[in-house]
Amino acid sequence: MKKIISILLVLVLSLSMITITYADDMAIGLMVRSLSEKIVPGETFKVILFANSDNYPIYSYQFKINFDNTYFRLDDVYSSVNSSYEGLKVIDNDLGTATFSAFINGAQLTENNNDNNYKIATIEFETLREIDENKTISFDGEETVFLNQAGLPLDTNLNDLEIEIPQAPTKKSPTKDSFVIGDYAKFASATKDADIYYTTTSGDEPTTKMTGTIRLTKNVTFYVVAKKYGIESNMSTFKLSLKKQSVPMTGGGNTSVTPAPETTVPETPTKYADIQQHWAKDNIIKLINKGMVSGYEDGSVKPDNQITRQEIAKLIVSALNVQPTDTVNLEFTDSGEIADWAKGYVQTAVNLGILNGYDDGTFKPAQAVSRKELAKIAMVAFKYEQVQEKLEFHDEQTIPAWAYGYVSTAVKNGIITGYEDGTFMPDKNVTRAETCTILVKCLKI
Repeated sequence: MKKIISILLVLVLSLSMITITYADDMAIGLMVRSLSEKIVPGETFKVILFANSDNYPIYSYQFKINFDNTYFRLDDVYSSVNSSYEGLKVIDNDLGTATFSAFINGAQLTENNNDNNYKIATIEFETLREIDENKTISFDGEETVFLNQAGLPLDTNLNDLEIEIPQAPTKKSPTKDSFVIGDYAKFASATKDADIYYTTTSGDEPTTKMTGTIRLTKNVTFYVVAKKYGIESNMSTFKLSLKKQSVPMTGGGNTSVTPAPETTVPETPTKYADIQQHWAKDNIIKLINKGMVSGYEDGSVKPDNQITRQEIAKLIVSALNVQPTDTVNLEFTDSGEIADWAKGYVQTAVNLGILNGYDDGTFKPAQAVSRKELAKIAMVAFKYEQVQEKLEFHDEQTIPAWAYGYVSTAVKNGIITGYEDGTFMPDKNVTRAETCTILVKCLKI
């Protein structure tokens, strides 16, 4: 049977026939990127011959490929279609060529790793030396043909495989080497489909894969490489520093952000007796040591008290390491109810767009803060990129539209979680301890 198929294919290739044009653009290509296989000296990797659709009327085919035999050795080639019959298989590593044919009888192709490319054949290679220049595994167009049921060739677009050394990553964000808390770092390579890996420790191999952006909270140096087909680019180094942040004022003047000093967490101060056995003790102490939280005159912290809007203003502004403005020009109808110690913080939070008033013109400084409100405050303050992913809480329908994206973002980033009964309770008021815990997560301390 194999001999018959090979003879038929050779005859087809040698004859001048009418080419059948298929309704869709039939693309045939070679790919290795979806296999997550490394291409390093002495190891094997697989290349997939694929079509861009599974409904082409392919009944038999033959292809020939050319490769650089100083870099690659071809070990095997075989059909990836069930119930197919292999025909011609000629592997010539001395010339750097391979020819293969098979009869698949119109069988449906199988998808390759859910990337909308459909496997026809698999080619196994071994690397002979380090890849130090771009290489191409290419089709021989004159000896590559795909036939329909009538034995007539289908019109195909052949796409060679470019194995390239990726270009070193560049920094897309921030645009300068300085940033404010909440900015994001993003790196990319000009090489298409290259993956980005990074580390923040000098001398370590970059092994953390970048899947989105990296939120910046402190001075950091990134060591970044791009990888494609297991081939690594030259390393790029990006040193980023926290800068002073000017805050626009409604009443004139400026405040600034300066980097918070690194501190360790000592033993709990004995005067804070009411948090000694509290579940949030460590998080509260972290903020106390950074000067973001202070106790009451009686030496307590009152971790289970509900936090108010004027208190959250102070806590958020302090967490951002912003000095509260001395110029207060609040226009809320109840501005007189805001405590003197809180006015500068409220004004600064309003200037930064973190807090605002209500439709009736009030600020309601003594009102407790709900979980949905805290989600918005935290996501805005620390500049998280908002997402709109579907929430799976039993009570997700009770989360108002204005808060849904903020809650979704906070949940996705692990800043706020739901309860054991599967609810989120968006209207439940948060305590001082819960607020401290959320801020510690945002600050990553």
